[in-house]
Amino acid sequence: DDDDDDDDDESSTSESLKALFNFMKPSTLKEQRLEGLILHNLDEDYTGSTANYFKVFGDWYSNLGAMTGFDGVFKPNNYITNLELTGMLGFSNTVFLDSSTGLYIPYASSGKKYQDSSNFLGIKLPFRYNTNFKLTLSKPFTLSLSLPLYSDPYFTDDFTEDRTETMDWISYLTESSSSDDDDDTTTEISTFSWTLSSSYSVPLPTFIKPYISTLSSSLSSTVVFSDITNGAVSSTDSLSTYSPERKFYYPSQITPATASVTWSGTLFSYSSSPSSAAAAKQNRQLAGQLVVPDDLKPSDDAAVAEAQQAGAQPENSAPGENPGDTERNDDGAPASGPQPDVSSQEDTPGNSPADAQGNTPGDNAPGKSRAAGDSDALPNLTATSPSVTSVSGIDYKLTYSIKPTFTSQIAYSSTNLDEPEDFDWNKLKSSMFTLKVPVVFDSAAGYGGSFFNIDNSLTFNPVLQEHPYISTDTTNGGYTATSAASLKETDYTATKLEITNSNSVSIKPFYYIDAFKNTGITYKSTIKMLRTEFIGDADNPEWEYLTVDWADEDSITTHELDFTFAATEGSNDLFGQALALTMTLPPQVDEYGATLTLTFPFTTLTFASGVQQKSSTDDTWEKEDFQQALSVSLFNSNLKFTESYNYDLEENHQDALKLALTYGGLQAAYTMSYTNGYNWDDEDGWVERDDEEFLPYSLSLAYAPTTKTWYTWKNRVSTAPGLSTSIVADLLRPTNSYFIFTPSLSFKINDFVTFTFSSTSKNSVLYRYVQKALGEEGRIPGEDNPFIDLINSFRFDDESLRKSSGFKLKSLNFTLTHYLHDWDFKTTYKLSPRLVTSGSSKYYDFNPYVTISIIWNPMESMKTQIVDDYGTWELNP
Repeated sequence: DDDDDDDDDESSTSESLKALFNFMKPSTLKEQRLEGLILHNLDEDYTGSTANYFKVFGDWYSNLGAMTGFDGVFKPNNYITNLELTGMLGFSNTVFLDSSTGLYIPYASSGKKYQDSSNFLGIKLPFRYNTNFKLTLSKPFTLSLSLPLYSDPYFTDDFTEDRTETMDWISYLTESSSSDDDDDTTTEISTFSWTLSSSYSVPLPTFIKPYISTLSSSLSSTVVFSDITNGAVSSTDSLSTYSPERKFYYPSQITPATASVTWSGTLFSYSSSPSSAAAAKQNRQLAGQLVVPDDLKPSDDAAVAEAQQAGAQPENSAPGENPGDTERNDDGAPASGPQPDVSSQEDTPGNSPADAQGNTPGDNAPGKSRAAGDSDALPNLTATSPSVTSVSGIDYKLTYSIKPTFTSQIAYSSTNLDEPEDFDWNKLKSSMFTLKVPVVFDSAAGYGGSFFNIDNSLTFNPVLQEHPYISTDTTNGGYTATSAASLKETDYTATKLEITNSNSVSIKPFYYIDAFKNTGITYKSTIKMLRTEFIGDADNPEWEYLTVDWADEDSITTHELDFTFAATEGSNDLFGQALALTMTLPPQVDEYGATLTLTFPFTTLTFASGVQQKSSTDDTWEKEDFQQALSVSLFNSNLKFTESYNYDLEENHQDALKLALTYGGLQAAYTMSYTNGYNWDDEDGWVERDDEEFLPYSLSLAYAPTTKTWYTWKNRVSTAPGLSTSIVADLLRPTNSYFIFTPSLSFKINDFVTFTFSSTSKNSVLYRYVQKALGEEGRIPGEDNPFIDLINSFRFDDESLRKSSGFKLKSLNFTLTHYLHDWDFKTTYKLSPRLVTSGSSKYYDFNPYVTISIIWNPMESMKTQIVDDYGTWELNP
């Protein structure tokens, strides 16, 4: 009973702690009940939908004023899938920055208070506003509409940018006590757009497909609003600096319509390949088991087979012994009358009872010896038929696509717009339209799967661009004569007519031979069969029609030939060789490359190089770097070795070498590079050489084992040691070599507390321990025995030895985390010496960096943090 009472007390204490630290339950939405003006959470989880809502809100600001509005999101049905409504009205006054206090106040320097207003379609309103309407329609066609509206560019910065509907009391209290000045940055909405887009796909009857497989249309419209300075705002009391009316919006660009139609289908298709069901049936018929000839069967089996062929029973079986021995006519009925004796039949040519050696069946009777050449001396082997690969026939498909697109635009100028009332919809700056009608024919032919393929694409792409109206009224922001002429020339240049042909031919002659199935040739080209080039001017437009010019790189834009010879052996292609030759042919800049890839079990070896022409006008050839790479992976990729090597063939020197070996958490790397070396000077230290050389660059060794966790006391207590260490040898300037050692230890008591300790030590004088052996003693003064130097780092009785040691403790880190159900109490302590420069003096600062924080897990932003920033205490920095 006493134990039960103790358990009850412990449970009661635990529940009390939960009640203390779970005074708010935010992680899961709960059912709520209205009691007076307060909504109280119930214990049951809320199971309803939160996709639809409508809310009304109101805010009051101590200096700015007030704001009220509504926000609603509805998802009515499968037709109208989304509807969003937002409306906000801001009743505010202008706030001014008080230069003496650095705070914003609602009064100007004259002591006057200004009420903010706005403009809507020329009507002056006594409030500011922000509205938004969004609609998404999915059936019977898709439609998307977005109509945001702002009274001024500063509405969101004043009312909605930092607005939240949850109360973070801790942050509120701590920020209230903070002495930080107000943030002077202002976020502006400089532009916004009204957009309308829709699309519709015509349902097509089956008999039209595949001749017309797609028929769809789309339409979109856009109105872009941009902000501009309001010149009518008075500069009195700095209103032109602080009033939200100092800027207003005007429609800078309108896209009345962007309409397009997509029409595509298949004109012709042909396939001589058998269907999958027919191919499967054919494979089943060809996959029958081979029948062993009777002459190769053992004697007993041969006798049985011979007797069955003659309609008799085996010698060791009496008539009627088995029910299956009854002879039957061709129609399956039992035969009547006496049956002929097999032994009485006369020998006929081709039906002799003697075997191939002239032996009669009696020669193989029991008790007689069998000659070495007898048939039953041969083993009874099981034979299977070889696999049969079904070769695909000729496949061909011709498709087309037509997608005309029309775009119109209207532009307005901001010149002479001093206030919203100055805008006139009739004062256009320019209007433009673009018409594109691309027509594409694609054909694809193939034989035998990937054995032979030809792809061809013919594109007809006419483009028409024109500005029907160009304003030359420079007073109202129109174009000058020169600018208007330049705009016309831009239209003429964009207006073009092109016929482009793209081809790709691929053949794999050994596709049905497994060893050489990847061997093949591929040819690619892109040819502009017809193109136009504008050669006139604004007053005399003229185009030149250009046909195919095999020597013009602007006419033949792609011309490539690739050859791959590949061979594979073994199961799963364990062995493989692949030589890939790539060629960029004239009139493009010539380039030839080769890549050889050799594959072995666990190993891949690659060689690559090439040559290229400098440019189309320079016939000089350049050699590309010779690149070699090796990769070896063993023991399920636990042991990996990689190597890469580059040789500059053009400059005739080695360029780079890198070796890397990885096993578990151990990594080793060695690099060489073509770079400037260094010479040691007793006075100036390392001096860079003038000439570049291929030199050893670095050698590194790192170890970071996988962290293991040990559990004790019924898995309630865990200990996890960790380690990360590395040695880096600078082979150019050896005195820069260093060693880093970072051990760690984590100790956790189940759901109660976690202690984590780590330290970082660094030794930057590794060269000191080997300089004597290298005959370069004295470059780095100090103890040259690393073990004695390590002991000296712990000589707390001799400060001079401890300071002269190369093993330096760079940082000590300690973290304690106490779990309080929904809350975490966390403190960190970091001690890291800092070199502080103050004027001409330098000194080390040993003040620690300490943080103490309490974090609410469901909402991590709700936290209080106290920081000791190297001797300076801060609250929520």
